[in-house]
Amino acid sequence: MPHFIGRIETTRIGRYAGGERYQLTRKHPIIQFLTNPNFEFSPDLPHDNPQFMSNNGLWCAKIPEGSTPSPPRIKQLGERGILVLDVGCSTGANLLLLEDFLQEVADKDVKVKGYENCESRLTEARAGLAEYHTTESLLHPRVREAVKRYFIETKKFDPVFEYDETTFYYALRKEFTGRLAALLNFGDARNIPEKDNSADITICTYVLRYYQRVEQWKIFKELLRVTKPDGYIFTEGFVFRKGDRGVEAQNCNVATAISFYDPRVALPYPCGASEYEFIAPVTCIEELDDKIKQLESKGATKKRPKVSRYTSQTA
Repeated sequence: MPHFIGRIETTRIGRYAGGERYQLTRKHPIIQFLTNPNFEFSPDLPHDNPQFMSNNGLWCAKIPEGSTPSPPRIKQLGERGILVLDVGCSTGANLLLLEDFLQEVADKDVKVKGYENCESRLTEARAGLAEYHTTESLLHPRVREAVKRYFIETKKFDPVFEYDETTFYYALRKEFTGRLAALLNFGDARNIPEKDNSADITICTYVLRYYQRVEQWKIFKELLRVTKPDGYIFTEGFVFRKGDRGVEAQNCNVATAISFYDPRVALPYPCGASEYEFIAPVTCIEELDDKIKQLESKGATKKRPKVSRYTSQTA
């Protein structure tokens, strides 16, 4: 297995690999994983194989010349249409972008639904107060164009330290308030108001970090419940694919996507790298239930890390 140098996490839209854009950012976008072609590498290649390289402390892999990558994953999901759930979406600033980018590549209809358990966030969004913020240099040109289509730049903060970048803030254009509101729903990650096996893609990033360990496992069980077999589950620190009875964490040889910036390179996606998540792969539902019971019997009440809720509004 290739060796990871540094931590990698998933994010919805607009933050990219530190090896490509900025040394301190190691966040791989979900849209890249779903909409770009991918390439599976042999798991027995040695770490020193020249196929692997590290850019600014982040592993990536050169795609062999003459190879044929697999088609985008979004094309392999859903027979008649694709349902995407974004659980813990805050004001939903990413939902419009997520819907557009997935629909652009998919050969079928894509429906995105956002769930948030904070009524004040939903009220803000329905009043047109959804805000999107990021460092603009981390936005791929295609993403930047989409951001400016839906949002207006409102302010920016210059870097405090020499290694920081300017952060840009965007407010939703008033004409898109109704469209965004139609995608938003009240719902809690611990009890998602969706039927079993209903979603092709379930996203739950920057949510688990706010819960104790046993609650994280219960939320993960709920994410697993609403996701179809062969569907994908994204958390901050994992890419999972649901099987017939359980779930498989995608390893770094399989879970790659060809880079937006350099089509000669494939980027790996995370396998449990987040410092805030305590879940791990399970082979079946029964194993997941046993894990929850064990934690409850031990009185597992690991204190939640102190993190800012503000991160849920970023890309």
